Amino acid sequence: MEIIFLFLLGVFLLFIIVYCATKLAVKQLLENSKEREIRYKQELDLMKLKDFDVLSNAELEEVMELYEKRGLEVGHYEKYTKYSNVLKDLKEIGYLNDEEYLVRKMKLKEYFKIN
Repeated sequence: MEIIFLFLLGVFLLFIIVYCATKLAVKQLLENSKEREIRYKQELDLMKLKDFDVLSNAELEEVMELYEKRGLEVGHYEKYTKYSNVLKDLKEIGYLNDEEYLVRKMKLKEYFKIN
């Protein structure tokens, strides 16, 4: 009886370990694909500006280099905008007063390193 219990316990623990490892691996793959998608969209938007004759080839290369140097990603700024809008909504419904709103907005800017 003990052998069956230990066997079932071992199988259960093995299942838990495999499940957790697989879940972590898939989660990382999904995050990486989201980052690639964001970069692709960013580059596509820049290419559209070139197609509209807003940017020349040289300017396009300069802008892409600037994005790489500053590490500015669209997803990063989108997150900042999302949380900034949440703070704005909290201010509008009266949960935050003007001073609290400004303090929290500054903290948000510091966290996302936005000038």
